[in-house]
Amino acid sequence: MPVDPSYFKDPRRDQAYVVLAGLLANIALAILGGLVIRAVGVTGELGTFAFAWLVVNAYMFGFQLMPVPGFDGAKLLAPFLPPRPREVFVNLEQYLVLFVLVIFFILAGPLLSIVNAFANVACNLAAGVDCFG
Repeated sequence: MPVDPSYFKDPRRDQAYVVLAGLLANIALAILGGLVIRAVGVTGELGTFAFAWLVVNAYMFGFQLMPVPGFDGAKLLAPFLPPRPREVFVNLEQYLVLFVLVIFFILAGPLLSIVNAFANVACNLAAGVDCFG
């Protein structure tokens, strides 16, 4: 979701709050699915739905942590870069669609293994299970 930092009182701090809110929302939703899995089990339709819910939210958490301009991981990384590289990095956000295409079609193997690792952390936190073998 595009955010206009010009409305923030303290752009650096408030941008971090927005990023963390999105990541925490994915973790909270994954935990909700994990609670259903722990209470009901993974059998039956409700268990299958809860597991799918858990996987989707865990994967979104892991995917958003990638330091690709436009994703939350890049917004967490940008404040720690020197001024000129930060400016270039932030200006690359307009090419998010291109980056996503490159990730899925050219760099899928290495980057998605990193996403899977982050998603497994979220799954273990939420339900105590590995979502991605």
